[in-house]
Amino acid sequence: MKVKRLLILMIGLMAFALEAHDLKIALFDVRYEGGQMSCFVRVDRVEFFKALDNTVTNQSIQSYVANHFTMQFDEKKASLAVLDYELLPDFIEIELEVSDYIVRPKQIKVINTFLLDQMEEQENVVRFNLNDKTRSFRLNNERKETLVKY
Repeated sequence: MKVKRLLILMIGLMAFALEAHDLKIALFDVRYEGGQMSCFVRVDRVEFFKALDNTVTNQSIQSYVANHFTMQFDEKKASLAVLDYELLPDFIEIELEVSDYIVRPKQIKVINTFLLDQMEEQENVVRFNLNDKTRSFRLNNERKETLVKY
């Protein structure tokens, strides 16, 4: 019951934070649906533009993702490809295809340094919906990686 309340509170705070521009939170939603692994990213538009030197293209986003977001499934590094992105007033939404993954991994390692070099207070919330379980982790300058065991 306590975990359920914490999860509800966390989701509520994330939803609020994503609408409040002055809170520096990026959300990474990793899911397995229809035989495909994907990751949907929602990140602050202004800060992301700065990180990309105001050159937002599929190629510049792909390069940034490759340098700042890594996923390993059972110690095998996954390939991440930008499928699409959308510029919203306050955010950029990015859809990533995750390939070279293991369908039912026993562990997932994530290294996430999105915007950490831009802002000391940046928080990256990574949420997994895999193997019929949902788990969320907060990564920041103090904790840049996490290991999830299923």
